[in-house]
Amino acid sequence: MSKVASEYAFEPVMQEFLQEANPWAQNAIAERLLEAAERGMWSAPKAETLESLRDLYLNSETMLEARGETPRSI
Repeated sequence: MSKVASEYAFEPVMQEFLQEANPWAQNAIAERLLEAAERGMWSAPKAETLESLRDLYLNSETMLEARGETPRSI
């Protein structure tokens, strides 16, 4: 899961691409990774990684709201 987070959630080029092409995908990636950690499907995620995912999720919600779209709840 850490590799998924680093390559799809935190990699700057991917973040920029998703923000422009499909912000819902960015929102869903962060949401699914947080859910995996919460459900014990991700063994020992680092606290900093979870905090960064929460920040990414909240930022994606803000971006979707600015676009006039309603984000899902986590």
